Amino acid sequence: MGKFRPDFRFFHLIGGLTHSDVINDVDEEVKGYMRMTKSLQDMNVAILMANGFDEPEFIEMQKKMQEMGAKVRIVSTNQGLVNGWSGQGWGHNHAVDVSLNGALGVDYDVLVIASGARSFEKLSATAHTRRFISSMMGAGKPVIAMGDAVALMARIEQLEGMTVAAPQDSHEACHEAGARLSEGATHVDGNLMSGSMDLEDKAGYFAHMEEFLNSTLSNMAQQARAA
Repeated sequence: MGKFRPDFRFFHLIGGLTHSDVINDVDEEVKGYMRMTKSLQDMNVAILMANGFDEPEFIEMQKKMQEMGAKVRIVSTNQGLVNGWSGQGWGHNHAVDVSLNGALGVDYDVLVIASGARSFEKLSATAHTRRFISSMMGAGKPVIAMGDAVALMARIEQLEGMTVAAPQDSHEACHEAGARLSEGATHVDGNLMSGSMDLEDKAGYFAHMEEFLNSTLSNMAQQARAA
């Protein structure tokens, strides 16, 4: 059977459209889709973690960032390899790209702080965590605190006066840090997005994340042009 070839004269007759009109409309739709999905093209994204980070959530985040065109770098207190936590036990080892003690906020466009209580307990033990996170926050760059990573933000005194979404076991830490709690699954306050990823509804989480990233990065670009 021969390949079907649409007769574009039909479009011209019924709607005043030409072959070129149809193709251009399709091209614009494709370009729009690419702009949406590749909104982090060639940008550097740091994912901050230590042994015990939530591996299933990290894998989904890493995959999504790469789909958006980002260059993902694992930043960790660990040297060489960092071990995730999956379910009820230890997961896989992942190669560390940059040691936290040498990481500089100026080298990254976006910061993601992985969830996992074991991870943030280790991260909170070094002053480099405060230095790195505060440099990103202070520069107005997008910071994403996944799940209970918001408790790390509280511990290093980055939440004063902010509103955040947090899991139940992080509420007290957020209150003590001077933060207000949102009832939503995710929340954006300035350049910080907080909230938990539901692996059964990761599309919803990522939709909010993309909107947050696009808005924050666009605002940064406008401010840079106006400076």
